[in-house]
Amino acid sequence: MNIRIILEAIGTLLIAGLAWAVLHKPVQPNNTQTAQTSPELAGVSKTEITPPKVIVYVPESKKKLNLSADIQNDDKKSVFDSSQIPESDHSTTVTTLIDEDTGKPVTVYSENPLPWLAATRYKYIKISYGMKNAGVMVGRLEFTDDLFQVKAIHFGINATLDTDSDYFIGAAISFKF
Repeated sequence: MNIRIILEAIGTLLIAGLAWAVLHKPVQPNNTQTAQTSPELAGVSKTEITPPKVIVYVPESKKKLNLSADIQNDDKKSVFDSSQIPESDHSTTVTTLIDEDTGKPVTVYSENPLPWLAATRYKYIKISYGMKNAGVMVGRLEFTDDLFQVKAIHFGINATLDTDSDYFIGAAISFKF
């Protein structure tokens, strides 16, 4: 095997490892955040109900859910319901309902429509290794930063650098599906 190909592959892996080490942000344990009320409820009044009893999870559920220490240690706070929402490019509205007869919660969620215009949060670095024109093997480092979106069309910048010294810097338009 050609030594140049081996060195390029090792270099590409080293760059990928360095990028991961610098940019990777692991989920912090006990990173409990209070959800904001949906804007659709702004100005909607509340009413009081009296269910016969409210069914909650036992206290150790707070630890299983990895909630923050202040919540785990608060005996006045109980887990009513907890849900995991599939990852999506759409924002998601989560609503927890109470059955007034049983006191049991029901949590539902719905994906919201994509906005007509919004700032985006998509940035990524990609490392590739493969064949270029005429069978030349190269490593490629690619950076993409989506700046804003109009519905599912994203606008941003893109840059690539190949191990054979070729590069590209330019505007980018992508369609997320």
